[in-house]
Amino acid sequence: MAGKKNRKQKLAARSANKKGSSQPTPRKANSAHIADLLKQAVAHHRQQNLAEAANGYRAILASDPTHADALHLLGLTYGQKGRHQKAIEFYNLALEQTPLFAAAHNNKGISLNSLKEYQQAIECFQQALAIKPDDAGAHSNLGHSFSKLGKHPEAIKHLTIATQLNPGHADTIYNLGNALKKAGQDDDALACFNKTLALAANHTGALNNLGLIYKTKKALADAVRCFQQTLAVDPSHANALGQLSICLRQMCEWSTFEQTKEALRETLLNEDSAFSPMASLMWFDDPQTQLLCARAATKETTANISQLTFPQPPTDNTKIKIAHLSSDFGEHPVAYLTAELYELHDRSQFEISAISYGPADSGPMRQRLLNAFDHFYDASSMNDADVAALIASKGIHILIDLNGHTLGARPAVLAMRPAPIQINYLGYIGSMGADFIDYVIADEFVVPLDQQTFFDEQLLHLPCYMVIDRLRKIADTVATRAEHDLPDEGFVFCSFNNSYKITPEIFNCWMQCLDSVPNSVLWLVGDNEWARDNLRNEAESRGIAPTRLIFAERTDYASHLARQRLADLFLDTTPYNAGTTAADALWMGLPVLTITGKSFVARMGSGLVQAAGIPELATDSLEEYQSTAIKLALSPTMLTEVKERLVANRTSAPLFDSKAFCKNFEQALTTVWCQWRDTLENEENNNDSESKN
Repeated sequence: MAGKKNRKQKLAARSANKKGSSQPTPRKANSAHIADLLKQAVAHHRQQNLAEAANGYRAILASDPTHADALHLLGLTYGQKGRHQKAIEFYNLALEQTPLFAAAHNNKGISLNSLKEYQQAIECFQQALAIKPDDAGAHSNLGHSFSKLGKHPEAIKHLTIATQLNPGHADTIYNLGNALKKAGQDDDALACFNKTLALAANHTGALNNLGLIYKTKKALADAVRCFQQTLAVDPSHANALGQLSICLRQMCEWSTFEQTKEALRETLLNEDSAFSPMASLMWFDDPQTQLLCARAATKETTANISQLTFPQPPTDNTKIKIAHLSSDFGEHPVAYLTAELYELHDRSQFEISAISYGPADSGPMRQRLLNAFDHFYDASSMNDADVAALIASKGIHILIDLNGHTLGARPAVLAMRPAPIQINYLGYIGSMGADFIDYVIADEFVVPLDQQTFFDEQLLHLPCYMVIDRLRKIADTVATRAEHDLPDEGFVFCSFNNSYKITPEIFNCWMQCLDSVPNSVLWLVGDNEWARDNLRNEAESRGIAPTRLIFAERTDYASHLARQRLADLFLDTTPYNAGTTAADALWMGLPVLTITGKSFVARMGSGLVQAAGIPELATDSLEEYQSTAIKLALSPTMLTEVKERLVANRTSAPLFDSKAFCKNFEQALTTVWCQWRDTLENEENNNDSESKN
């Protein structure tokens, strides 16, 4: 009976191998020797002696070329050395012998992930899970691949399963936090990053991302703590340094101002490190430094993106199709500037679309924008590839990115090249540092032709680069000084710029102005409690009573515009000038005093006052800036003349002529579209000639 039973077992084993099994193939005659070789090779492998392990697996394959375990593990040694194509060859050989080899499918997926072949990787992980549904690693890897493709719901689903199967795996919980953060679920992400840190206290990814969420929630002290902890573990963590520098600027915490600036400068010397380009704008008035930072950031954010092949949009249309990309189609400064432009476009020549990344809000601006565009596409829940496919499917000729490197930007969409002409405009005041952006819109003052070398985009000059909305609503109520804690008498200097734009140097000038102008006050935006306290302390240390700093609370846009009539002179910041804020002040008849710097963002204010017809308020140095501010404050007649001229210019100055801007804008876009069309037609004609020959 025993012999019959043994024969049945052997027959069953052979049958299982024919159908496919997750177990290795049957051993050859020298199976004992092979088993010993495998044991030794695996021991070397576990000790990370990859060369010895590989030699052992090869020795096994010399005796048994079909040994699935040896094929799989030899492939793993190649994968661990970064030779993923070679690894995949051996994984495939192992799977030919044992199609239901879950670990081989999983490791093949890992190598495909490393090669950025995410869709193929997903298929491998799904095959692994079909064989072994409770494999936490395969679920985690599958979630990671979905996340790379921007498919956040799928990523969250599988990473959640992975954490349930293996609740003690810090990296899986961290990856789940990342997916939740990308999906906009900050509170859940916060919980994941805290769990990660409970398991791995020095996990720099979790610390840094925790800081980013705290920063978004305006919990700046907690954000600073997280970024500092990240840097304590990894002093070369560029993102943490950049975000820390922004938080410190938002808080007006200047005790380490010069050290932070120098650390940022040193970080730029490492081409593999990238911190937020927004930090470079606020710290360095140097277009070359800003370009290097933008290039590094673009390289990092689009490293996993491949340019896709989309059909060229038709050129025989009667209209040029333009799409604007933004996360800020709502109550946001970019929308406040551009709303009228979309309404003014000549619909006989242009078809205007919006691609909206951001969440919908219930404000009046959102509704106005929905009506302003010919087509409004809500892409907030779409992944990058799907957004690119949407743009291409609509035959868009010109794609205008209004985010650049600002919050909510999705440069991966542009990196896929869904439109033949792609333009950087308004949202980010500098070069994107990207070879997939063709043009940047500027004017000859803010970016002179001799600065082309600091832009990877071609300069596209307009008479004035900024557009404004003349139809914006201004509150009907007449604000009083008392309502805003301003003195009934005395000169009111103001600066409604974000607190991160204030530097110790410009603050010194402001305090000198207060010292030189009796009974004057400085009206600022009360961005956060730390900035208010720090600025009051800085004023007191310079001999100025802290009570002479008045902080305005955030309010609705119409009320903010109206209250600016209470101020006498707007003091701009440098090297990060006012943009929308300056345009608002000038529109309300409030003169803006600024300083002309070197870079786009540091010349923006001067460009605006010149376009508003008061060029004498663009100064060339801090000394001239300070002396001009004091002179205007002490010379009511001179200041009144400037104000009257500014108000009179609202009917004629380039800054305020939205119709003329729209016409110039359309001419520029038509020119670049015709150039592209002619080039395309010439290429097609040449190809036809070559094919006939």
